[in-house]
Amino acid sequence: MNPRGGLARDGLALGMLLAASAGCAVAWVDVDPPRVVHELGPPGARRRLEDWAGVVHVHSVRSGDAWGRLESIARDARRARCRFLVLTDHNKVGYLPREGDVAGLLVAVGTEVSAPEGHMLALEVSRGYNRHRPASATMDEVHAEGGYVVLAHPEGPRGYWKDWSVDGFDGMEVYNVHSDVLDESPAWSLVKLALIYPLDPRGMLASMVDRPARALARWDALTRQRPVAAFCGSDSHGYLDLGGGFAASHETVFRLVRTHALVEEPTLEGLHEALRRGRSFIGFDAWGDTTGFRFIATDGEDAWVMGEELAWRPGLRLRVDLPRRGILRVYRDGRSLVRVRGRHLEVPLESGGVYRVEADRAWGLFRRSPWIISNPIYVRDAPGAPGH
Repeated sequence: MNPRGGLARDGLALGMLLAASAGCAVAWVDVDPPRVVHELGPPGARRRLEDWAGVVHVHSVRSGDAWGRLESIARDARRARCRFLVLTDHNKVGYLPREGDVAGLLVAVGTEVSAPEGHMLALEVSRGYNRHRPASATMDEVHAEGGYVVLAHPEGPRGYWKDWSVDGFDGMEVYNVHSDVLDESPAWSLVKLALIYPLDPRGMLASMVDRPARALARWDALTRQRPVAAFCGSDSHGYLDLGGGFAASHETVFRLVRTHALVEEPTLEGLHEALRRGRSFIGFDAWGDTTGFRFIATDGEDAWVMGEELAWRPGLRLRVDLPRRGILRVYRDGRSLVRVRGRHLEVPLESGGVYRVEADRAWGLFRRSPWIISNPIYVRDAPGAPGH
């Protein structure tokens, strides 16, 4: 929906009034994001992976249906303690000359392509693509130019992916903020907008967050066939349509949930490598900063992180460390393997599989919400593995 045309005038006025009042009621502190470095591997071959929090799938005024120019959006991301921002305006890469450092933030520029089969993000690219071409042809072009493709909100309701026989994508959004908000009751959303948003905009959005069960099930099925990186789509337009009322600045959305990339080289290329490979996790940081979450497979000497593959071997185990207590679940091939409450967990591995982690946190009196969704570690069966 275009915010300059077709909006209900009363809804727009209400959203602007409440956004202004929220700005008076809530003051965010602009501080540098925490620096957490994971050192992994044996002596002499240690790797240093830094946890960078940021946002992927962001729209500017150049999309035609969003608010905010790059500089102001970058400042919003900095205030939300982000290290990076991936801008994906619709069917164009207009800010490409500004890629790099903007307002102290690392900015990557891609595009959201509105293909006939659905929407997809083309990342690490230098041009726009013909939205009327088949998705498979566009994916081939992106790959030929060294980029990668992520399906955007493939499980709706903002737009479903229509052809799962197309398999040229590298990742998919398992969570999309805008889509999650749209599945709320419009009447109830307006009540929250009027009563809660002026005092606690981030808390109001947090109350709408649900576990993306349908997208997770689809993703689990895909990762049993091949590696597919999980992404969080902020899908931030500078507003959210809440059934006739409009709210949520870029900053408010950025503070709700972020992508955490484990970056080996602190460069634009290093960021893209981490995202493309799935060396990342989704952190719903509104109810506790997830920076410092660690999920590894180790044999006591070497270690493997999310997005990496290894062969099963005797003595292999998973280790999970949360930054604070939560409800922790380990999944194997999409099925729950272990569920505990706490901060730390070790699980001996008796066979190969696609292993990933989810963590929840309770907030308020009755609500439990997703807190962390990790990318998988792919453990392949090898000769000598049980059941091989």
